[in-house]
Amino acid sequence: MQFRKILDTFDNIDSYTRRHGSLNTIAIYCRPDDYPNGYIGRLFYGTKPTNKIVVGSSLEEVRKKIPKGYIKFSRERYDVPSLVESWIY
Repeated sequence: MQFRKILDTFDNIDSYTRRHGSLNTIAIYCRPDDYPNGYIGRLFYGTKPTNKIVVGSSLEEVRKKIPKGYIKFSRERYDVPSLVESWIY
């Protein structure tokens, strides 16, 4: 299994964006293959997934861990079935 770093919140990730100018995306999944017990939010830098995640028992619980300023995008029909939505900064 891939190493994961479980964070309490994504509140401290914005400093990386300001320093490196990358686009941050937080993808929220419901029971993905690597975490079948609930919801996770996974941080991406640009298009590259990171090992940084937040976990929750509900969609609302994970949404509360996303910093202000992110914009929600609904899933597309070609996305993986476990993807619920994405948040981009």
